[in-house]
Amino acid sequence: MGVIGKQLNLDRKTEEIILVALSACFFLISLIAGYKENGIGGDLVIPMIGMEIHLISTPMWIIGGLLCIMCLQQRYHSIWTNGIWLLAAYFLTAMGTILFFVMYDFGYWWYLTAVVLLLLALSMLYWMILEVYTLRSRIVDAYPEEEERMEMGEWALLLPAFILITIISYYYYSKWFLNEEGWFTFGMATNGYLITQIIIFGIVNYIMYRPHEVFKKYIQETEYDRVETTNLLDKKNQCVKCNNIAEERRYDCPECGEMERSVFCNICEIHSISCYNCSNLILLGERCTECDVENEGITCIRCSFKGGIREWAVNNG
Repeated sequence: MGVIGKQLNLDRKTEEIILVALSACFFLISLIAGYKENGIGGDLVIPMIGMEIHLISTPMWIIGGLLCIMCLQQRYHSIWTNGIWLLAAYFLTAMGTILFFVMYDFGYWWYLTAVVLLLLALSMLYWMILEVYTLRSRIVDAYPEEEERMEMGEWALLLPAFILITIISYYYYSKWFLNEEGWFTFGMATNGYLITQIIIFGIVNYIMYRPHEVFKKYIQETEYDRVETTNLLDKKNQCVKCNNIAEERRYDCPECGEMERSVFCNICEIHSISCYNCSNLILLGERCTECDVENEGITCIRCSFKGGIREWAVNNG
């Protein structure tokens, strides 16, 4: 559970909806503030570099963008390393495209710099694909029955689309900045930039949403020595009470057949489960220390069926 959920005592699904809505609002505020050609508020020129900023619209553009990123981080916290790769690829692509179309008349060095930046952006997405497919491979190796549910083909196709639309967007921006009519602007460079940025925001959300939803039941956030790390739930789970290696047990949901798991410690003779609200590993039947939600039994993530170990075990023979 994120900061908003803890402060307002919201369940995780409601918090996720609010975070997406807030990120969209902050994104539009930042986009509109940066889109205003003459800015909002008075002008201020920075003497050393001769850069002109607007006293209202420039802070709105920067703060709105940062708040949008913060909301996305809270929404997709379990795979935020992928969000960092995506942000890096976006800014590198934007810089490379602007340099390519604005500075190409000033020598080959600018051209080569632009090409290097674009290649770096592609390498960022390549590492992102490697991370996601490595995680998928590890899960499928442990749980072969999950392979079909974890198909990521359309997700992988969106990554080159993300790069392509970012290049088109900043091509529009470059022509708008130079006050030129490009080959593909069709006289609408400013509107083209605005529309493509909105499309990019939608693509980014899906690129983050898909692996987050597919992998979230296998990813648990734990805290060791005040350092937060993300670990894949595998067969070497530790007992919450005694920290010894515990046995993983799997159950099929009596209602829909979805597979859920518990961790049984032979020493303490107790079951541990993942909190259905925040995925924190807790003792069965106890209140979650992370989100303060009561977990009376195992809850199916698909159909919300809730029952004790006996109800789940009877269904599994």
